[in-house]
Amino acid sequence: MSDLPGNLFEIGRVVRPQGLHGEMKIQPWTDTPAQWLDFSHILRRSADGIESCPLLSVRENAGFVYIRIPGVTDRDGAEAMRDEVLLIEREALPEPEEGAYYIADLIGCAVRDDEGRELGTMRDVLSYPANDVYVVWTGKKEVLVPALNSVMGSVDLERHVITFRAARLREVADFED
Repeated sequence: MSDLPGNLFEIGRVVRPQGLHGEMKIQPWTDTPAQWLDFSHILRRSADGIESCPLLSVRENAGFVYIRIPGVTDRDGAEAMRDEVLLIEREALPEPEEGAYYIADLIGCAVRDDEGRELGTMRDVLSYPANDVYVVWTGKKEVLVPALNSVMGSVDLERHVITFRAARLREVADFED
């Protein structure tokens, strides 16, 4: 879990320098690399806290993003940022589509089924090509639940509760001790 304030999201990691003039190759953690084209800046952790850096250039290619920021003007400067995790404010992100949620909003939610059984707490969401998988902590063990429409009941972010369909849940996950 992240130690970030709730209004900040991790959006990618610097993979390596790209070229000689300070450009950096980024592994994006956004839904699509193209989302980066809408960002005017990114945030970085520094000794003084969180630092905002305007994006001088942004481009995407083959699933990666390439950026330039002020103060990073050569390969050595970009190399110094290798493996750095980049951030953005929640306000800079688009609202999720209907039925979609930011992972950070789901983590920590109480999990129950539609028969009223308390199952545990959402600990993580794993992303796979076929579908996401929810990691639910029961207090004794982790249970993996596929994030399928047939399993999902409802998500109530105001109450911080996720409800699964009990009948289908019994077919795909084992919450018994």
